[in-house]
Amino acid sequence: MVLHGPCMALNAGALWRICKSQTQIWHGYIRGGWLHQIVVIEDAEEMKLRSLYH
Repeated sequence: MVLHGPCMALNAGALWRICKSQTQIWHGYIRGGWLHQIVVIEDAEEMKLRSLYH
C-alpha cells in the first residue's frame, strides 16, 4: 500500500510514516505490507505533543 503525498520515516528502522497533505498529517502503521491503522490529525502542533512510541 502506498500513502500518497510527501512521506518520510521517523527513523531508518521505523514502520511509521508521516504523510503531510496540506493541513493534515497522516500516521500509518504498516506491518507485513498491510495498513493496520491510520489516524488523521489536523493540528500539527497537537501531533508534536503526542508520543508516537507509547
